[in-house]
Amino acid sequence: MINSWCIFWAWNQLFPNGRKGIAFAILSILGVAFGVCILVVVLGVMNGFQDDIRSKLIGIRGDICVESSRTGGEELFKWKMRLGEKEEVHKVAEFTHMPVFFMHDERFALPILKIGDQGADGLIDFAVTRERDTDGVWLGCDLAEELQVAVGEAVSFFSPEILMNLENVEELPEILEINVAGIFQTGWPDIDGHIAFISREEAEWVLEKPPPIQGFDVFLKNGANAVAVRDEWNASFLPPFLRAKSWQEVNVQLCSVLGMEKAAMCFVLLAVLFVATFSMASALLLNVVRKTREIGLLRVFGASRFEVALCYLLQGGIVGLLGAGLGLAISAIILWWRDEILSIVFRLFKNGDQIFAFYQFSHLPLLVRNDEVAIICFAAIFLAMLAGVIPAVRAANIDPAKAMCCE
Repeated sequence: MINSWCIFWAWNQLFPNGRKGIAFAILSILGVAFGVCILVVVLGVMNGFQDDIRSKLIGIRGDICVESSRTGGEELFKWKMRLGEKEEVHKVAEFTHMPVFFMHDERFALPILKIGDQGADGLIDFAVTRERDTDGVWLGCDLAEELQVAVGEAVSFFSPEILMNLENVEELPEILEINVAGIFQTGWPDIDGHIAFISREEAEWVLEKPPPIQGFDVFLKNGANAVAVRDEWNASFLPPFLRAKSWQEVNVQLCSVLGMEKAAMCFVLLAVLFVATFSMASALLLNVVRKTREIGLLRVFGASRFEVALCYLLQGGIVGLLGAGLGLAISAIILWWRDEILSIVFRLFKNGDQIFAFYQFSHLPLLVRNDEVAIICFAAIFLAMLAGVIPAVRAANIDPAKAMCCE
């Protein structure tokens, strides 16, 4: 049970009458506030980028990728229907990935041709050219720039697999041509520079045969857990020749890098709170030396060692609580005006266009998680109270008799 006089005395020590005595409290609160503000702002923006990346990856390949060890056949079409009937599934799209050799005006590239359902494939959602509505192939923006091809022009292509069977072919195979129907831009160099998309109907007409189905991109409904659904399907639903992979498993390296970046950033930014904690601890320890006589007087009037120590722990808790609240308020203002602040910074350094072009964003994405904000505030208050541990122990061990003799 905390006595009310302990709270009063702790508050009075932080905010004494007069302006000279509140400098320590103000500086300590600002130190905690800036630490909380930086953590909330950085984590909010990083979470926003991660969520934006996740939405792009899911939009392109779906929440779950079901790969087949077999190709074609009526059995795969039956499993497509069964997948689409699952309660947690929003839609199912067939896919086929095959390497192709593209040529245009003596320029060439070796991308992956993704054959799928144009109505369900997410690449079209990132289209940057829609002035033509024709059949053909969709190229990533970097791939189109490498080939120096525009929408409406034709590119020549063939599959590199035919080069492996030239000994059994009497004449060279025909090189096919196809129009460029559009260009998409996801912001990912691995996709924009190495992926081309064509609908299954167009591929069947160009290749003069139905392309084999290699698997399905499954898009789940909002709220469905891709990992849990994958485990359930692999354990008891899918046959041995079908295997489900979550989007995290398909992009395991990217997810690992993003997680490591976030952890490293949190570790670095926590140093700000630790610096504020050490500064507060030294100031409180100095306050114990200056208030030795008052502490001795408290002990004479019947205050226990625990109550004296509690007063200094409460000082740290008050600073942490006020600092966390102020930090949340400042971070809310910064995040609300983040795009305007970023534009001002870019105008000062005159490099905004290059950064926008490189990172492929026109505004800072944001995703503030309530659990992370709660952890940050709890950590700030805990570290602030931790700063009062050594001063509290020092104050509790003061001998009242010797303290009353101090000048």
